[in-house]
Amino acid sequence: MNDFVAIVGVVWIAILATAVLVVRRRVVGVLLQLTIPERSEEARRRDLGIAVALLCSFVYVLVASLLAQFVLPAPASMWALGIGGLIGFFLSMLFSIRFQNAGLSVLGRLRRRP
Repeated sequence: MNDFVAIVGVVWIAILATAVLVVRRRVVGVLLQLTIPERSEEARRRDLGIAVALLCSFVYVLVASLLAQFVLPAPASMWALGIGGLIGFFLSMLFSIRFQNAGLSVLGRLRRRP
């Protein structure tokens, strides 16, 4: 029963990531209002669009790694978790860089506040 609940929860996370991809333009519009205007709006919008897509890709890799724990036997599930963790790490670095390029940096926001 606990495995079923975990699988359903992971599938819902994947559905939410897909919904974010479907309404990506609106999400980018909301995030664009939070950015620090250092570059042109077009460049920030492009970076935010790529960052949102990378964030959803990170969620898909996480979901696939977690589902592999329930479906695959023990040795294979460890390989899937290791490879998924490595890919997730690189994707998290990439979307973090894109968000910072767009002007959505927590440290940059803290430095600019009077």
